[in-house]
Amino acid sequence: MVSAVGDAAPHDESGLVAGFADATGLQLPLVCTLNGAPVLSTVAAMLGVDFAEFDRLALSAPAGPAG
Repeated sequence: MVSAVGDAAPHDESGLVAGFADATGLQLPLVCTLNGAPVLSTVAAMLGVDFAEFDRLALSAPAGPAG
């Protein structure tokens, strides 16, 4: 989910950005994905690996901000 606060209302004809407003009149554009699986699939494909190898690579990184 990505959101922001601004003065101008979003005008997105594609419908990707939803426009909301708060009680003070500020605009709150919002973009949300309900399923992040396509991101994992795309990154695995970019790396040229299957999900098992992608999983192994992810788990081999050290925990924390250095990993």
